[in-house]
Amino acid sequence: MIKKISITIAFIIALHISNAATYYVSITGANSNAGSAALPWRTVAYATSKLKSGDILRIKAGTYTENKITIPTNNITILADDANNRPTIDFNDRYDAYSRYVEAYGRSNFTWDGVNIKNAGGADKGAINLGYWYASNTGTRMKDIIIKNCDITYAYNAAIRWMHCDNILIENVYAFQCAQMNADRKNTYNHPHILLGFWSDNVIQRNCRVIQNHGEGIGPYVGCTNWIIENCEVADNYKINVYVDSEIGSCIVRNNLLYNTGYYVTGGTTDQLPSGVRIANEVSDFVGWGGISDPTKFLVQNVDVYNNIIINCNTGIEAFPYNYGPFTLTNSTISNNTIAGTINNTNGLYITVPGAKEVRNNIVYNTSGTMFGQYTIFSNNFTANPMFVNGTGFIAANYKLNETSTCIDAGTTITKVGTDFWGSTRPNGKAYDIGAQEFNVNSTAIDNVSQKPYDLFSIAQNKINNTLLIHLNSNQTNEKIVISLFDLRGRAIYQNAFTDISKIDISTANIAKGVYIIVINNAGKMTSRKIIIQ
Repeated sequence: MIKKISITIAFIIALHISNAATYYVSITGANSNAGSAALPWRTVAYATSKLKSGDILRIKAGTYTENKITIPTNNITILADDANNRPTIDFNDRYDAYSRYVEAYGRSNFTWDGVNIKNAGGADKGAINLGYWYASNTGTRMKDIIIKNCDITYAYNAAIRWMHCDNILIENVYAFQCAQMNADRKNTYNHPHILLGFWSDNVIQRNCRVIQNHGEGIGPYVGCTNWIIENCEVADNYKINVYVDSEIGSCIVRNNLLYNTGYYVTGGTTDQLPSGVRIANEVSDFVGWGGISDPTKFLVQNVDVYNNIIINCNTGIEAFPYNYGPFTLTNSTISNNTIAGTINNTNGLYITVPGAKEVRNNIVYNTSGTMFGQYTIFSNNFTANPMFVNGTGFIAANYKLNETSTCIDAGTTITKVGTDFWGSTRPNGKAYDIGAQEFNVNSTAIDNVSQKPYDLFSIAQNKINNTLLIHLNSNQTNEKIVISLFDLRGRAIYQNAFTDISKIDISTANIAKGVYIIVINNAGKMTSRKIIIQ
């Protein structure tokens, strides 16, 4: 299934870059121009109105104050002219809910790449809207859509909404403080999903950050199948961070960092604090909607939740028949998750529906109620002190296992869980480890922020100042150090030489968010490591 989706996404990319005319927009341009690189247009809304199928619109750096942007036809690509200096669309509508957003209804083969959006408005709309909005799983379906490498902040409602769309990639999207104005933080009714899909199949949501939004953070919502949610950081969203909700054919939730810092207590009550992952069948919302009359037809099945690190949430992972809907969690796996701490006297694992195939190899530590299950047989989960290397804060690396942890080699084999949170192969020793990490004393795994030095250096990211802080181990020489940064295509993004190695700071302000390889050459001795710049 995963291979099939990956091939489909590759085909989308190839399709979008063929047979295209290219146009430009610049804050120094004019709409009376020809739209060329030398004579660019001035506004994005005007530019999109001139596009034909196959065209590419390149937006130069700067902030563009726009009204509604409409995508006029299929096979359109909108992208930043300079990936390291992203443009921003400002709809200036955080408070008023006018129709100011990107509308791509009815459009297939659509790409939005590297263009930030802020202050989009529109009741029941997202900053980006896709598909066709009608309440049934019939009719025309859109397909082959990519939204990536963009920040969507302060939207009046959701960040991205789509319905009746297949073959979608949502990647490297940062959704921050959306729906805050639409629904006051004390409002218990209106809290939309932030990255939301209805009736949509073959969807990948990868490397996204969904933070402090007044709504359920990320996930499929009714009538979806073949979803993958992976490598995302989802935190401090209203009530739920990841929501797998109603009539789900299959969904994988893996390798995500999910946490709660207590953000919503300031504006409301503790019942607004998010659960890590909720799996539910909220049929009362849909009976009679779009011709649906029999709630027993809503099945939730083939849901695999594994290798997630869940910290201080209001229940770590829960599955229950919300609003009293019938619910069988058929052929599903909840395994190898690390759940550290819960609040509000809740459980780390709370499973009250039948059908789950495997609930095992999970660490559930320092939680109020530990585990609660009906119908489901829990096996080989660990509730004692797992001996994390640190076990505090909201950094994934702090919840790795100490080399003396009794979770090492104590798990049972789960074939579909072949790697861990950091991509290391399972098993590494005699048997699977319990929890999200497969312990490896020589691991050079990817961390968002690392506090443990490797053979030549340790590295941390200051997201406020947009810098990488590199510290060389004390036993290294003081000779010239050359530091290089490469993207995953092998292209050099940065290179510099340092003679003062007491403090090495590298600015990331003009580097696009994503995964890179950092290489340090110390007197001919080279070492490298993957890092995620956020």
